[in-house]
Amino acid sequence: MLNTALPGVGGITFVTGTLTRTGQALVAALAGRGPRWAWVPQLAAWTALTAGAGLGGVLEVQFGHAALMFPATGALLAALLAAIAATRPAGPG
Repeated sequence: MLNTALPGVGGITFVTGTLTRTGQALVAALAGRGPRWAWVPQLAAWTALTAGAGLGGVLEVQFGHAALMFPATGALLAALLAAIAATRPAGPG
């Protein structure tokens, strides 16, 4: 689903692409050819993906199929917050 939602990775999966971009940005920063900290957001995204996979495994062992309620609830809350934010008028600007 991530590959479809975030196209443009260039024929590699989202997880692999994130790790690849982390390495490329780190090498560019070390060589002085890119922003110094551009690799940090990529590494954070990859860390979140792998931590989520690990946590999902732990929750599956503990709760079985009911473990799906955790990410489903998070997605529902995120959708509700996005809907609320979209309907609020823009502040002074």
